Amino acid sequence: MGIGDIGSKISNSDRDRLKSTRNPPEFEDGFENDVIDDNCFDSLFDDISIPSGNDTGSSDTADSLFSSFEDFKPNTNTSSSLNIGNTQQQPEKEDIVDKALKVLEEVSVVGGKEALEIFKDIRNRTVDDLGFLGSRSIKVGLAVALLGIPLGILGIASGVNSLSIWNIPLKVCLTGLTISGLGLICLGVSAVYLETADRQEDITLDSIPDIQQDNDIDLSEFESYVEDYEEDIFDFEEDTLEDYEDYEDTVDEPFNYFETETTADAKEEVDYKEKEESLPKNVPMLGREFLYNTFKGYFPTNTVGFSKVEKIDRDSDKFYNIETLCMKALASASKLEFEETAKKSELISLEETYYTYILRLKRIRGLNKLDDIEREMVAYFRENSEDTSVSCTADLEGDVYKLVINKGVSALVTIGDCLTLPEVERYIKDTSKYIPIIAGITENGQPVLTDAKDYDTMLIAGKPRSGKSWYVLELIWTMMTFNSPEDIQFLFIDPKESNLFKTLSLMPHVCGIHNDDNILAIFKDLIENEAPRRKKLLADHRCENIWDLRKKGIKLPVIYILIDEVMTVVSNLGSSEKEFMSLIKVIVTQLPSQGIRLIMVPHRSQGVVDKTIRTNIGFTSAVRADTEVVLETLDIKKWTKPLLNAGDIALKMQGVGKELFVRGLAVTPTDTENTEHIMSVARSFYKMGVEIPDMTNIGLGYNRDIDKIKAELGVTEGSKVQFDINDLDDIEMN
Repeated sequence: MGIGDIGSKISNSDRDRLKSTRNPPEFEDGFENDVIDDNCFDSLFDDISIPSGNDTGSSDTADSLFSSFEDFKPNTNTSSSLNIGNTQQQPEKEDIVDKALKVLEEVSVVGGKEALEIFKDIRNRTVDDLGFLGSRSIKVGLAVALLGIPLGILGIASGVNSLSIWNIPLKVCLTGLTISGLGLICLGVSAVYLETADRQEDITLDSIPDIQQDNDIDLSEFESYVEDYEEDIFDFEEDTLEDYEDYEDTVDEPFNYFETETTADAKEEVDYKEKEESLPKNVPMLGREFLYNTFKGYFPTNTVGFSKVEKIDRDSDKFYNIETLCMKALASASKLEFEETAKKSELISLEETYYTYILRLKRIRGLNKLDDIEREMVAYFRENSEDTSVSCTADLEGDVYKLVINKGVSALVTIGDCLTLPEVERYIKDTSKYIPIIAGITENGQPVLTDAKDYDTMLIAGKPRSGKSWYVLELIWTMMTFNSPEDIQFLFIDPKESNLFKTLSLMPHVCGIHNDDNILAIFKDLIENEAPRRKKLLADHRCENIWDLRKKGIKLPVIYILIDEVMTVVSNLGSSEKEFMSLIKVIVTQLPSQGIRLIMVPHRSQGVVDKTIRTNIGFTSAVRADTEVVLETLDIKKWTKPLLNAGDIALKMQGVGKELFVRGLAVTPTDTENTEHIMSVARSFYKMGVEIPDMTNIGLGYNRDIDKIKAELGVTEGSKVQFDINDLDDIEMN
């Protein structure tokens, strides 16, 4: 289902609230031209004075709020420190009454200025801000009012007339209550306005009569205005309608360039016949770079723009809409009000890929539960509660939340699409990578490039129609296409005798294809004959493994035993199951250094892979599997991303710190095209005069019929044996 239109998920009031918080207007509507000097009230309290010491004179503001101080005569032996104009007096001693009066003066001035701030703020505030202003005023007013109580008690105790309950204390209380009253009014107005704003809907032509009726609005006084401008309005529509319709087609269309590049016109159709006819013959050496340059053009493209990353401008509607959604989600996760959340956090950057949004948000202190953030983000971004295609991954990066939101879109990405990327070409051509493969693409559309040399055993689990077969094809096809037969050889065990493996067996990289009838005998030949021969060869050349042997210029092919439908094999073996598992353990634990490796393709790992084998599997994947199967297959404790589409994969690779969500690649868009593609590449290898090592020494596992292969492919050119693998024993040691 996916995310859909972001703008439709946000009300106008939400947008206005974020806009008001981010960019509060300097003036409320209607006050823009009324210039009021902020300093016009600053002198209001300047001439407030309190008699001190033996000063019996009165100030010029004797009739002001503090006129009741005139009859107060402090102790003549005591002087006080007060700021009167620019004159400073240094007191020798202050009694308790002097201190009380000083505090009273400061509090009263603060209270008065607070009231003035309320008045001045009204012209600079939006209605949304009045709530905060009112809340602050209530708190300050109550504090001032409560100050009257201790002043009254002090007056009773001291007997000073000015501090009697009905004099200064009463005035202080009334001043505080007045400030609180103004705050209550502001808070009430804000609440009424926000409640009304939240209920507003977008105005359409159909909704205008209802709004008029519900609110009892008399529009008669505007009829003449409408008539005067009606003609101009329609003139405008006639002039701009055509341009607007053209523009409308481009609005709210995310990644239009993706759509352009994935149309039929943008796909690259491959003419295999033309490719084959242009091939050179009798190529002296099929090196990595030559093979890449030759076969890159054989791979069709389908979604070229899958890996592009677009940085969204901060001033765009998309950025603003997504930031609003994020603030709502963070407010729910942190249990804060929307405005308070918007003040504490913000959307720092926004990037969009074909599959995801990548967001970086300012971190809110105390909000560290990433699961809560992920849950709330999904709740706000998805279309409805039944939409499980949208997911979120949250990580901490210092003072920033990094969020990756999966948009829930899917697209068929091919190996050819990946080969258009410079980083992929560099990686595959790099000869320091023995067996380069593309293990899929991340949720952000970035290829996962790795060297299969690092994984002695591989396991790919998945039910039928999960995309498992295409993922297996993706992995082994890059191994075959960009390596010569002397580098890699495959031995297929296919109990279902599927068309896929029959077609792949036409490649010069396949030394044998079998059902499971003789699987135990094939394994024993490898373990008892081929493995000891290879072990001796390594020892004679003082090498620890097959890779060290290659460094000395001796290419011994890596043998991959691929077992499809492992559960079917186990079921067919019956009482021989234990012997099968025992042989599997030997291959997994003892033979990888000699270049004999295993790829298992079960429906699930339970009942197939025990703990001993699991610890030796460097590459494990679950294709479109339930969470339970993912946890079991990858041997992990937690997995949160749903694998909803065919080719969605949970991947665990040795040497990578965490499990990955990846999408598998296609060779071509259909099985029929896959067959045509594989056969064309196979013909091309033979036409170039491919050199194949003699693999007959592996025993029963070898059953290549070169004449039958040539007949099926329709080629007359023959392959040649580059070397007899048994002759390696006679190679002079370095």
